[in-house]
Amino acid sequence: MKPSIAPGTAEVCPWNVVASVRGGEFPNGISLLGRFGAAFRTGFYNVLVAKVADPRAFVEDLRREMARRPEEAASLHRVSPLTRTFGFRTPTEFREKAAAIACEWAGRVEGKRFGVNLRRRGFKGLLRAPDEERHLRSVLVEATEKVGRPAKPAFGNPEVIVLVETVGNQAGMALWTRGELERYTFLGWSEAGKRKSEVERMVS
Repeated sequence: MKPSIAPGTAEVCPWNVVASVRGGEFPNGISLLGRFGAAFRTGFYNVLVAKVADPRAFVEDLRREMARRPEEAASLHRVSPLTRTFGFRTPTEFREKAAAIACEWAGRVEGKRFGVNLRRRGFKGLLRAPDEERHLRSVLVEATEKVGRPAKPAFGNPEVIVLVETVGNQAGMALWTRGELERYTFLGWSEAGKRKSEVERMVS
């Protein structure tokens, strides 16, 4: 039976991986991701979603598979497994749910330099990445201050990164260490590019 992903709703997110492919390389991207679960195109340019059993285990499995299949691996620009997912109806609901998850991660961020990166698809003009990233940074600083070990937003050389992906009215989040981002380069964190982007947002 062909694997499938159930339709998403404002309550349920049906995927836990978001991937972007290089122009026109959907077949190879789907073939590679499909080895780990159901993988499908979305209505957004060069964007795939997939459902895997364990996002944390998936990153290492994918790294090994990409090393074995470099031609297929080259079709993927970025792959982002998410450990927490949710649906939302409005920007306010997105903000509340994302903040609640961030607060749960305060213990993993406390005392560290951290970054937040939101990749938005859909809700154009309603959900603004700079605003949501700024809000999540504030949430994490406040949550870690309460336990006496405040985290510090980092615009260069962060120790941990909170990655957030949205596709339409579904979203996912994951927290990665600097070491994991260096090992799993397909997660797509660009230190220089992100630092420049965040500094520009601060002064805009």
